[in-house]
Amino acid sequence: MSPLTKLFVVLLVLTSMLTTAGFIVFVNGVRPLQPQLDAANVALADARSKANTDLAAIQLAQEQFRQEIAAHHSDRANDAGNLAKVQGQVNDAKSQMAQLEAEKTNLQAAVNTLNSNLSLITATVNKLQEQVTALRSANDTLVRRSEDDGRRLSDLSSQTETMGAALSQTKEQLQAELEKNQKLGGWIKDHAGNPDEIAAGGAAGAAGGAPAISGHVVEKNTFNGNTYVTISVGSADGVAKGMQFYVLDRPSGQFLGIITIDSVDSNNSIGRLEGEPAKVAQVRAGNDVKTQLRGS
Repeated sequence: MSPLTKLFVVLLVLTSMLTTAGFIVFVNGVRPLQPQLDAANVALADARSKANTDLAAIQLAQEQFRQEIAAHHSDRANDAGNLAKVQGQVNDAKSQMAQLEAEKTNLQAAVNTLNSNLSLITATVNKLQEQVTALRSANDTLVRRSEDDGRRLSDLSSQTETMGAALSQTKEQLQAELEKNQKLGGWIKDHAGNPDEIAAGGAAGAAGGAPAISGHVVEKNTFNGNTYVTISVGSADGVAKGMQFYVLDRPSGQFLGIITIDSVDSNNSIGRLEGEPAKVAQVRAGNDVKTQLRGS
């Protein structure tokens, strides 16, 4: 019970006692009023009963109030605990938000780096595409050139085969001419003649039956170990395949070798050059060529 309630009860009791005492005095002084006094006592008793009932109700209300206050204190304590828990959760959420913000910053930096790398890669891809286009164009050009070279190579191969066949035929002819010359040289020796003297323009002459044709060396080449020369006279001058020309050095008149004609055009001819290696090596463009060493 609170002090205020106790004070209220004490005052109530004192008031009742004073009222009773005064009433008794009043009754003693006023006997004729006994019926009224009895009625007043009854009323006082009713008042005391009501006062007690009210006091009990007040005490019950106070107890309920204390219980409610205790419940409020308990709820407040629980709310404080919940508030602390919620505050902890808020702090955790703030920490997570700060961490997420940092991660967002890092991710943004990474995205910026990736965008920069993507731009660089795109530029590189464009340059590579340009290079690929240029390489394709160059490759197409090379393919066309290769096709042209293939056709030329095929033509050269065909010409080489033709020249090889002609060369084989020429070798056979040269071999036959060499055998023929050897036989002629043997015949001359058997008849007490000197082939070298005759070739150098002796009394008997050389190739007396051949037409007198004169010209000069235009070009000298070596092919498969054999020396060939081009001379400045051809079919228009009476040159025929198998005809022999003698090569002379114009200033000294020295005999340098014999040309046996393999192929003839209208204005020039090609033949194989034979003789002493040292003299054959001296043959050059401008040397005189003749079918006869005399009378030409």
